[in-house]
Amino acid sequence: MNELENLEREKFGTVPKTGLVITIDPCLGINSIDKIKELLKAIIKIEQSNTSDDKTWEDNLPNWFVTKTKNISREDLFENSQLWDFGSWIDAIKQRGWKWWSYKTAKDKTVIYLETHSYPYNIDPFFYILYIIGVDFKQTEVFEIYPDSENLKVIK
Repeated sequence: MNELENLEREKFGTVPKTGLVITIDPCLGINSIDKIKELLKAIIKIEQSNTSDDKTWEDNLPNWFVTKTKNISREDLFENSQLWDFGSWIDAIKQRGWKWWSYKTAKDKTVIYLETHSYPYNIDPFFYILYIIGVDFKQTEVFEIYPDSENLKVIK
């Protein structure tokens, strides 16, 4: 399956051979998952069009994301290390090195699986997406999946 097919799949499938497992506590609501998927679908479509200028990205990304990101002041950027400048985020997402794989909800948690396809990969733009939708990183765990290991390694 390609990344768009994975985004449209509602049921959890297999775990990727290499990738990341992001566990978020408490469970994300369907609105948050829908926002993540909407944004990733727009990113994939822009990538497929081989467009690199910021204006095209701005015009094709969801309005809720563009508005939140573009309304961040320089002072906010200096005061909060979780925030991104719009142009910097676009430059970073172009070099992501990962793809959406799947997600599932389990009890009070949401588990998101991303497949990594290059090393190093840049996961920070995805963490920014989570931050923008309101995820508290104090209650988030990230693990790497290795093909040659039965165990998951914690990223600190």
